[in-house]
Amino acid sequence: MKIAHINNRNELQGWYDTEIHTSIPTPNIEVTDEQWNIALSCMHNKVNEDGNTELFDFRTEDEIVEQEIANKISEAKKYLSDTDFKITADYDKDVTEVKIKRAEAREFIRSNQGVSNGL
Repeated sequence: MKIAHINNRNELQGWYDTEIHTSIPTPNIEVTDEQWNIALSCMHNKVNEDGNTELFDFRTEDEIVEQEIANKISEAKKYLSDTDFKITADYDKDVTEVKIKRAEAREFIRSNQGVSNGL
């Protein structure tokens, strides 16, 4: 029999097999071999009371927003890096557009730097 060790949010902490393990931490939920195989093949991280599993995003809304801001800061930094020499090298592109986007990227990084540091 397979046992899913979970935390108080039903987040999977580890798998145990009663044929192998003599000590199994609690809380835990018994699962069928089929449920266990599905969980492994689908990389599920949550085990429901009935033993069914799912892939679940345990992040809070604030954590999701912080991650999105951190991703946008990374994109802005990459844009700045990618366009460092583009203004003089790319004569066919509207230089004003690049200047505006670079200024926007710098301002976004400046105004959100403290938010992403909380991650």
